[in-house]
Amino acid sequence: TLPLYIALAAVVWLGLPVLAPLCALLDLLRGGRPWILLRCILFFAWYLACETAGIVASGALWILDATVWRRRPERSRAALHRLQGLWASALFAGGARVFGFRLEVEGLDEAREGPVLVFMRHASVADTLLPAVVLGARAGLRLRYVLKAELLWDPCLDLVGNRLPNTFVRRGSGDTEREVALLLALLDDIQHDEGVLM
Repeated sequence: TLPLYIALAAVVWLGLPVLAPLCALLDLLRGGRPWILLRCILFFAWYLACETAGIVASGALWILDATVWRRRPERSRAALHRLQGLWASALFAGGARVFGFRLEVEGLDEAREGPVLVFMRHASVADTLLPAVVLGARAGLRLRYVLKAELLWDPCLDLVGNRLPNTFVRRGSGDTEREVALLLALLDDIQHDEGVLM
């Protein structure tokens, strides 16, 4: 999906001077929710920009990992966790700005030390970024994720997610034993500044 995402980013960003006014006009004609099409195209452009930046940064980290950090895997892992936090924070901040919402967090001090198990129930796509933003970027916990395999279509989740101790499961695969073993492996050697999120 890398070429697809980069090509899509180029098309959307180059077409934004036409797409944005067209979406605004359609919003006016629809008379529906205020500027929803315009907001959606702006966020989609932001998402593609974050994806492109994440792909480039992941490639740079891969080069560093193969050359400079060959004998220091902890440096590589720390850099990948920082990249993951920056990517999620940038996406969330863009969504908050474009759609006009804010995030208030109470009791963050309670989440600064692990190891922890986090069980997340989400109702929207934006909710999936909350753990990475709140527990990862703000509280400093390095999270190990249990994610559905379909998310590997996202280049950043694929490139970075497979280089960190995460597990991608196929729902309904019927291979429960293998998936339980993968989940238990996430708990191996978990440190005080880490957590596992399902």
